[in-house]
Amino acid sequence: KLKIHIPWKYLYTHPTKIEIDGFFLLVAPKTDVVYDPEKAEQIEYESKMAEVKKVEQFRYEREQYENSKQTPHHKDTFFERLQFHILRNVEISIKNIHIAFDDKTTKLYPYQFGITLNYIKLNSTNNEWENVEIKEDSNTIYKYAEINSLTAYWNSNIKSRLDLSNEEIIDDLKSDKHLKYEKMNHSLCFY
Repeated sequence: KLKIHIPWKYLYTHPTKIEIDGFFLLVAPKTDVVYDPEKAEQIEYESKMAEVKKVEQFRYEREQYENSKQTPHHKDTFFERLQFHILRNVEISIKNIHIAFDDKTTKLYPYQFGITLNYIKLNSTNNEWENVEIKEDSNTIYKYAEINSLTAYWNSNIKSRLDLSNEEIIDDLKSDKHLKYEKMNHSLCFY
């Protein structure tokens, strides 16, 4: 579920809120790929050429930037100011996250690992780390992140989720049965 609340009348003074509830991702290795050495060599060559192109692009952009430093600075445009104010006041909340990897390429010893997260919240604060709606003009942005119940797990010799239907996979990812311990409720905050 995704909810986005944009206060169109008060973009400069009220927070834009983004809420995601339920993000479930199951990743598995692709087992039906046949190795082709010529194709692998071609992919490696293309990758190296793309890297060279990135370096050349970076050099060009750096030269452009150095040349632009010599010209007088321009005032921020309306859209640049608007983007800054929205970023300064954005509040993000993501709940019920489960990202898992299942591997059953070795039939005798299938395994799975993953991470779960109850929620993560990102709020705007003032310079005293108090949750407030930022209304004053300031070039400094303060954000407070709160992470709750971050869990990492590794299970071996377990029935693979890859044999389940899509609905059963979602139900399994929503459940906590893959966690083999009593759930703790601690919060960890970063500044």
